[in-house]
Amino acid sequence: MLEASADSRPWMAHFVLRMFDFAASEEMLGRHGYVTEKVDGLFRQRRFASTDERRHVLDNLRRLGIDASSAEADGWYFAELHVARPEEVARSMPLDDIFGGNGMRLA
Repeated sequence: MLEASADSRPWMAHFVLRMFDFAASEEMLGRHGYVTEKVDGLFRQRRFASTDERRHVLDNLRRLGIDASSAEADGWYFAELHVARPEEVARSMPLDDIFGGNGMRLA
């Protein structure tokens, strides 16, 4: 799919739940000339559908060594934002310039 967009290389925004590792995707994008940067902050997604779902997510985060006390423990999924851009764009326009160096937290 990335090859199909050779003339117009899109920016991609990936909201990744904290219990998932984005490293393999970042590596694949890198092989296609993309730089992936993580934006500071967390982004609230949706409430847990059940007590079992909440327990499952909190257990997974704990196993991964991720502190959920200030986020998922309140009953919501939270994601991190990974922005993938063509390497030449990433070099010429740092994300800090776009976001003002402030990062963000939408909770």
